[in-house]
Amino acid sequence: MFLIVDQLSYQLFLVVSQLFLIVDQLSYQLILLVNQLFFINQLFFVSMILHIPFLSTPSTPQMRDLQTQLTNERGSNASAAQELKESRARIDALVAKISDLEGTNLQLQQKLADMAQAMEDLKSAHRAQMAAKDGED
Repeated sequence: MFLIVDQLSYQLFLVVSQLFLIVDQLSYQLILLVNQLFFINQLFFVSMILHIPFLSTPSTPQMRDLQTQLTNERGSNASAAQELKESRARIDALVAKISDLEGTNLQLQQKLADMAQAMEDLKSAHRAQMAAKDGED
């Protein structure tokens, strides 16, 4: 019983570790996107101040690359969000299974203690019967 609980605890640990890795990756990607958006914002304000129209148009290669990256990141963020939901569901299921197993383990240990007490009672009764029989002889 303890082996199953240990295995489930280990699986829960692995899932949580994977979640932390996914969150770290998403955080890093978010920081990159924020930096790129900050750069675009600076380009926009510089172009507005200097009245340079070609900086504000999305036809520059750098802007197209950034838009492509942004589109790709949106797709990967959506799939990462789905993975996160699935991982949370797995964690919830594993936590529920662990608590069920712990409850079952507690019940089994109580039954084992009751059976041990019953055996002790039987031993005592048997000893008393043997002592009574020895007293008759």
